Amino acid sequence: MFREDWVGAHWDPARFHFSYLGLDFVRPLPDPLMYVAVLLLGAAGVGVALGFCYRASAVILLAVFSYIFLVEEARYLNHFYLVGLLSTLLCVIPAHRGWSVDALVMGPSLREARIPRWCVAALQAQVSVAMVFGGLAKLNGDWLFRFQPLRMWLSEPPYLPLLGASQAEVPWVAVFSWGALLIDLLFPLYLGWRRTRLPGMAALLAFNLLNGYWFYIGIFPWLMVGASLLWLGADWPERAFLSLKERRLPALAMPVVGLVAGLLSCWSLGGFVPVPFVISMLFGAAFVSSKGASTPPPVGLPRSSLSVWVSAFLAVWFLVQVALPLRHWAIPGNVAWTDEGHNFSWRMKLRDKDAFINVLVDRGGGGFENFEPLRAPWAVRLDPRQLGKMSTRPHMMASYAHRLREEMAFKGVRFHVRASLNGGPWDVLVDPAADLSRVDYPWWGHAEWILPEPGDGR
Repeated sequence: MFREDWVGAHWDPARFHFSYLGLDFVRPLPDPLMYVAVLLLGAAGVGVALGFCYRASAVILLAVFSYIFLVEEARYLNHFYLVGLLSTLLCVIPAHRGWSVDALVMGPSLREARIPRWCVAALQAQVSVAMVFGGLAKLNGDWLFRFQPLRMWLSEPPYLPLLGASQAEVPWVAVFSWGALLIDLLFPLYLGWRRTRLPGMAALLAFNLLNGYWFYIGIFPWLMVGASLLWLGADWPERAFLSLKERRLPALAMPVVGLVAGLLSCWSLGGFVPVPFVISMLFGAAFVSSKGASTPPPVGLPRSSLSVWVSAFLAVWFLVQVALPLRHWAIPGNVAWTDEGHNFSWRMKLRDKDAFINVLVDRGGGGFENFEPLRAPWAVRLDPRQLGKMSTRPHMMASYAHRLREEMAFKGVRFHVRASLNGGPWDVLVDPAADLSRVDYPWWGHAEWILPEPGDGR
């Protein structure tokens, strides 16, 4: 965030920011305080990782990360959403009972050999929700049979060695398309079954190395690689150290396999990046140390350690996690076209939606004229990312139109937008005659001014 100066570039409180529905009050803080928030976020992350003042660090991590996530909808990313969800669970999980600064300082009063099994199961379930719903979203004709949008993306560099431009042709693009579907959809099955766990982990690593090589999707590939270690035996770090101490065969293979995995992350990203390198090395070492090991029996704290309140929280939590990705089925139209129910649904790398957009405003003279958001007054100016996101998301158009009417006193705001989904035909996305500065975007259901996808009722 500091390297790319996100505070100065994206969180200027004087500029327009897209808010999530119902969260207009979440605004950027003045520059000095936003920098403090970012520093606090980093300190809380280190505190959680080290188990130092763990409970306070976990709460601060969740609060500050959630705030930064909610400040700007145009910067929504599925992996940021997942980090927020995992941070919430860390607030209720006693993840500081073993190898932590708190356990070292407080001694036997805090330290436990094992934590309750539900703690690991909750984290496994949260990661599985993201992967499985990501797989379910791929069960559509574009992905399964037209291999789109993957085919369009792979037709451009970077090309895999040996395959070159043929990576976008059948059978290779079919292998990549269906392989991604199976990696996502079967995620908890191949990691949960002992016989498929290690082959599944190897396939998962290969899948995420390719993701990192082809696409710039931030931390998500490495987050998934690291999260897969949750399915190894809970004592795998102890077994790894024991094999090193006794100089058994895994001890010799661990650094070699770990280094190879780390070097593969460098190949994937086109250079050395510390966090993916360390995660990949850890993955390789854990892979070797756990070969042939099964998940230990559910020995740990007594069942009563899961209180009624925690049980109720987890039940509601995962009910919401299952319902949110399914909500778009109750809304008419293709979610990839209308964007209604798209956020928080794990619809990852599923569409390539292009659009040409013209914003027309009525300044009070009775006619509409072009308005350029990139050159607008500071209070309503958009940056290129915001404009790109808005051009394919109707609800963001309505949000911007309302702000234009409030700030600029325009009498009306219309959008002329032509869009294409996954290389399909171009067509009008929103009603060009609708004044979006005076429409209400529904909390639930379909907005009538969003026109159907070509071939879907028109």
